[in-house]
Amino acid sequence: MQFITDYCVEPNTTADTEIIKERAGHIGAAGCKDLYADGGFYGEDIIEETKREGIEIHYTEMTGAAPKKAITAGDFQYSESDGHIEQCPNGQVPERTAETPAQLTAHFNKSVCSSCPLRGQCPHKENKNSVTVRIDGSGVKSSINF
Repeated sequence: MQFITDYCVEPNTTADTEIIKERAGHIGAAGCKDLYADGGFYGEDIIEETKREGIEIHYTEMTGAAPKKAITAGDFQYSESDGHIEQCPNGQVPERTAETPAQLTAHFNKSVCSSCPLRGQCPHKENKNSVTVRIDGSGVKSSINF
């Protein structure tokens, strides 16, 4: 069940973070233990302030939430001789690889990837028989100096 326990009207030039800093004490005093807010209210200092008031703040899917760690092209290991993807960040070796001037492609074992602890961070695409990772080849090759 959700109830509105507090509201505040300010000019639209007032930052959301300033509003929540000012209102957190009132919200906590009203007995609120969980506060749901959009990303405009995000900030490390806001998280600390709401904790001090006994409130756990939850951010909606709108912008501003803490960024999720994502695996990037730089997290993969590449062959020094030809630039193919040799290993994923979890240490898995691809079953096969391919390369075009624009893209590096690696196909990984689907059953291994299904239980990978990094699955939620991986830029993969699940296919019928494998899991595929495609990486912009031009950017990777210039950064690892083949």
